Amino acid sequence: MTNVTNLEPEVWVDDFTLELFHNFSKDNYEMVLNTEKPSPKKIVEDLMQFDALVRDAEEFAEVVAQHFNGYSCDHSAESIAKAYMQKHS
Repeated sequence: MTNVTNLEPEVWVDDFTLELFHNFSKDNYEMVLNTEKPSPKKIVEDLMQFDALVRDAEEFAEVVAQHFNGYSCDHSAESIAKAYMQKHS
């Protein structure tokens, strides 16, 4: 069992929500991507990007709740961010 890899389970978010989030303005995420080398370590960069996406997903959920009366977002901000990274990274 020396070659066992711990795989993180894939998160499922419906395609409609991911498409809406993909088109949503992700200001926090873009700001992190545009900073010059925030850290020499890849792990820290990934965490900063994920944190920024979570903040954007929280804003997204608020906008959806206010402006889309017939749609309710049943996913957490973390799930949306993780699914977005899995699909678009």
